[in-house]
Amino acid sequence: MGFGFLIPILIVGALVYVVMNGNGFEGKLSQDRRETDARQIINERYAKGELNEDEFEQMKKKLTD
Repeated sequence: MGFGFLIPILIVGALVYVVMNGNGFEGKLSQDRRETDARQIINERYAKGELNEDEFEQMKKKLTD
């Protein structure tokens, strides 16, 4: 009696693990998107005159830290 039946079970288990835990890129992409959205918001607020230049630069710096 061989253990050949374990290979498909291990493959399916590995696939389930990757799907459930992600592959590490999703978190990075989400963070990049949030930073892009935040940068767009402060750009719009600066363009509307809601932020002065100092406030705008401080917010931009916080996003890059």
